[in-house]
Amino acid sequence: MQITVNSLRIGYPQKKQDFVVCEDIQFRASAGDLVGVIGSNGIGKSTLLRTMAGLQAPLDGTVFLDSQNIAELSPKELSRKVSVVLTDPIATKNLRVREMISLGRQPYTNWLGTLSQEDVTKIDQVISMLHLEEIQDRNCYELSDGQLQRVMIGRALTQDTPVIILDEPTMHLDLVHKVQLLKLLNSIAKELHKLIVFSTHEINLAIQLCSHLMVMNKNGTAYGSPDALIQKNSLQQLFPHKEVFFDPQSKSFTFEAES
Repeated sequence: MQITVNSLRIGYPQKKQDFVVCEDIQFRASAGDLVGVIGSNGIGKSTLLRTMAGLQAPLDGTVFLDSQNIAELSPKELSRKVSVVLTDPIATKNLRVREMISLGRQPYTNWLGTLSQEDVTKIDQVISMLHLEEIQDRNCYELSDGQLQRVMIGRALTQDTPVIILDEPTMHLDLVHKVQLLKLLNSIAKELHKLIVFSTHEINLAIQLCSHLMVMNKNGTAYGSPDALIQKNSLQQLFPHKEVFFDPQSKSFTFEAES
């Protein structure tokens, strides 16, 4: 599976003039890639992910899954190709953890929602992968924000789509769990041959763990491997402030402590 973004303009249609968040976005990513979308607050990372997932129409341009324009896919077709976890509050927290994760199998069940043995096996594998065994019978409203975040990612993984789109998957997690989750996403992309695209403010971790980065700033976008972006000074321009600067040697953002 491959995502191709052509001349994409994202934003919100308005009567007099469209509100454009970002434009002329172009990139291509393939199965096995872990793509981090980085940029400052309000730059349009979530809008880009929603547009790529088919949840929001582009103002202009196209998003292709292989040779198919996502705008031409039915909701059922799209649900078998792309799974999404957004930062929006979930509709209900009254389900148990295992039930919430099981919802990922909906695109494959009959109209009664009956789970096959294959579905049950997939659910068990994801629960084990995310180390959710101890809380799988708890109600979702009993969970911490970090635990609930892992459950929602579990639902996306259970959907077993070739493309997974995650908006701020490390939000609410402590540093150890941020690292563990991003390393897990890296291994899932490589070993299960998935294409995973996620937004994050954990830029230093993304530089270390992602195969590609989409850098969004006020001057436009840049896409490529972390090393290629460093050579083009794309990361150095991400935060043009004296308080924070990018060190190419350590491949990380840092700051100068006041003396």
